[in-house]
Amino acid sequence: MFFVIPTLLYANDYDHEPFHWDEKPVIHKLDSIYDKESAVIIEEFYREEYIYNDHGGIDNYKTVHKIVRVNDDKAIERFNKVYISMGDVVSVVDIKARSIAKEGTIIEVDKNNIKVMEKNENNGTYKIFAIDGLEKGSEVEYYYILKKEPAYFGREYMQNDIPIIHSRIEVISPETILFKAKSYNNFPALKDTVMKSKHFLTAEFSKIKGLHEEEYASYTSNLMRVESKLDRNLEKDDKELLTWQDAAQSIYKRVYLSYQSPNKKIDNIIKKELHLDKMDETAKIKAIENYVKTNYVLKEESGEGLGNLDNIIKNKYASVAGMVKLFGAFFTQADIKHELVLTTDRKELLFDKDFESWNFLENYLFYFPAEDKFISPTDFSYRYPLVPFLWTENDGLFIKKVVMGNYSMGYGEVKHIASQDADVNFNNHDITIKFNDDLSDATMHVKRSLGGLEGMQIQPYYNLVAEDKRKETVESLLKESEKDAKLSNQKVKNTDQNVSPFYQPVIIEGDLQGTGFLDKAGNNYLFKLGMLIGPQSQLYEEKKRENPIMNDYNRRYDRDIVFNIPKGYKIKNISDLNMDVYHEKDGKRDYSFTSKYKIDGDKVIIRVEEFYKTIFSPLTDFESFRKVINASADFNKITLVFEKE
Repeated sequence: MFFVIPTLLYANDYDHEPFHWDEKPVIHKLDSIYDKESAVIIEEFYREEYIYNDHGGIDNYKTVHKIVRVNDDKAIERFNKVYISMGDVVSVVDIKARSIAKEGTIIEVDKNNIKVMEKNENNGTYKIFAIDGLEKGSEVEYYYILKKEPAYFGREYMQNDIPIIHSRIEVISPETILFKAKSYNNFPALKDTVMKSKHFLTAEFSKIKGLHEEEYASYTSNLMRVESKLDRNLEKDDKELLTWQDAAQSIYKRVYLSYQSPNKKIDNIIKKELHLDKMDETAKIKAIENYVKTNYVLKEESGEGLGNLDNIIKNKYASVAGMVKLFGAFFTQADIKHELVLTTDRKELLFDKDFESWNFLENYLFYFPAEDKFISPTDFSYRYPLVPFLWTENDGLFIKKVVMGNYSMGYGEVKHIASQDADVNFNNHDITIKFNDDLSDATMHVKRSLGGLEGMQIQPYYNLVAEDKRKETVESLLKESEKDAKLSNQKVKNTDQNVSPFYQPVIIEGDLQGTGFLDKAGNNYLFKLGMLIGPQSQLYEEKKRENPIMNDYNRRYDRDIVFNIPKGYKIKNISDLNMDVYHEKDGKRDYSFTSKYKIDGDKVIIRVEEFYKTIFSPLTDFESFRKVINASADFNKITLVFEKE
């Protein structure tokens, strides 16, 4: 990022803004609406400040201050320890913490008891300290000031799962260094003022409700938050800094221009091992992906050796950035037109094309314009054209190669990453049942077909697990409706890790013998037909819904069930099989559950169709969505009565 920041030849004329807490705190009097809350954040304050240092550069200071009321044991357990991430921290300027009891007793944390620890391997180093003296009705107060490596993109979440009475955020910078900010999910916009030769971007908000996790919804992306970024350096000019085009050029240079091209070793692999010259483009993409994901290992850590192309080819392992570079080199030298894409996980947050923060550039994909499809270079469980579904139905920065004479560069454009259609992602049942005449026994043939992202539940892992686990998986899928049935003739197809279930669905089938779905009731029999599709989830609404709907991916479930009516019996309530629950948008069904039957001689033929063809739906559609989800659970409860004639 520093290539867009000129050398700043300024003396340090001022220090960062000081912070002081009340030296004589008292317990706050809260509104009775908070009495039943486990915890309440009374005050929350975030400050990100950038100042000139003595070396002509920029220092970054972060201040956090919180006061929390704890009302029960759960809250005490949650807030009796404070964790402070040390990622990118140069030094700790100040830390203070204390508890204030209901009767006013104050216990301050001894700074000697503040420890440094590794919270876990992925989350890095943390400072941790305990807050003594907490009891129901007491308050926790702490603040800390950290000196950090300059970060020209910021993100602060202004909401969580407990209510916040008052929240404030500040982004402060020298008068000639301009930051801009954007608020999300109804947090107020930050206002820009100039005081003491500094820019202050500030906003505050009161009475923020706690947001709770809900099924079929994104939690994190619905939280109030503020994004910030460096916008301009007026000492240089009035040009916008750190744009999508700046990102595209920087990333393109790192991925495609950081090694001598063409790479002879990759050419050798393409010609002597992959033999791509006789393949069409789809086959070439598949061959390269399968070769890399079979022969190379992805390592989470970074380092020079893990990102150097020659070292990667030699050692057979790479970092995330190194793996992207390796795939980019293969596609380039195989003359496959492609674009590099960076996007977010939409369950965490949606990519915002209108706010050019490089914090949105988290996950890598490759896009093939001729195919209009993607691959994931860093998730080895997926095969073309399936990619992690939470990276789709989202925008992303597409970076393509632009050639000017002997010079090439990356051109960036924000475009949409479409999700797969529902017809691609299916989990189907094909069930045939034969009852003997006296209903003492039944045989059932079950065939399960799992395609697209539904097949991803099995295909990448099936051949990697032990035989007993494979058997357990097959039995669980075939014996959903009859746990005690005798299983025979089971077959499993298309579990090769290098064959995408987009092209070849996973097929599991077998024969079952048993009558666990039949109960005798006098002269009649009760046929628990609804059980045949397996247990179905039910969406309850215990509290008022807060979040709009977000599905993981579009999908469909087709169930074909055929059975014979036993001789001497008739079905008393066969009309129960007719169900039609759906939601329409613009005259087309976007989610639906339909069940229909027909009788052909002594055969009953049932067709059950369920699908979800949209990822996002507004909160106003939730009740319709809930009814469709619950319709499958209602079908589970259908019991047909075989009545003696």
